[in-house]
Amino acid sequence: RAPKEEVVPRISWSLEQIILVSYIDLSSMSGMSHISVKMSRRPVKITTLFGTNKM
Repeated sequence: RAPKEEVVPRISWSLEQIILVSYIDLSSMSGMSHISVKMSRRPVKITTLFGTNKM
């Protein structure tokens, strides 16, 4: 009987990390960095990651 309160935050964090990695992969492969930044809730961090990757 695991409390839902503990499961939800972990799932959200994991999903967020997976989405970030997926967006980075897509951007480096198909150049979809613009779409990733628009869809993400943290454009600043993603923009920095993409900028570092592209430069």
